[in-house]
Amino acid sequence: MRTFIQFSSRNMAKSSTYYLSFELKGNKFAANFPRIYGFAREYTYLPLEGFAQNIPGVALVSTEYIPIIDLSKKIGYTNTSFTGTEKLMILETDVYETDVRFAIPYDQLGDAFELSRKKLIEAPSIGSIFEKGYIHSMYMHENDVVYIIDFEKLIDIDELIDLKVAPQRLTAK
Repeated sequence: MRTFIQFSSRNMAKSSTYYLSFELKGNKFAANFPRIYGFAREYTYLPLEGFAQNIPGVALVSTEYIPIIDLSKKIGYTNTSFTGTEKLMILETDVYETDVRFAIPYDQLGDAFELSRKKLIEAPSIGSIFEKGYIHSMYMHENDVVYIIDFEKLIDIDELIDLKVAPQRLTAK
């Protein structure tokens, strides 16, 4: 796993106005640069059977266990399955004053861009994806709508606590 600083300058990595777009199931999303910890293509997939539907398992990257949050299921795609061969974006966020790392699968990386708050469009209050607050705002980028994700709302702290309590449920695949 390479940390994000290897992909960009230190100034960009610390700036809250820089975003990286990525594609998932034909939709474009964006992650804030300071939230991006790294990327993983090679990892050991440890599925969790009978666990939370939005956490298919854990990725063992080097020596670190990182929970995988299936963003496509969180935002409403029903016919998705996680195989353990997907590319992962590893993110870090603050949940109850604790740094939490987690991974989300993505299909393809897009553009990196700087974005001022003035250019953000408020997310509508219709549809479950917007009502749950997963989408912070939207942005029009080269004729595409890019959804800016609120990663703090994406994480269910109860699911992550269960992961800490039940490590015996992990089985390598």
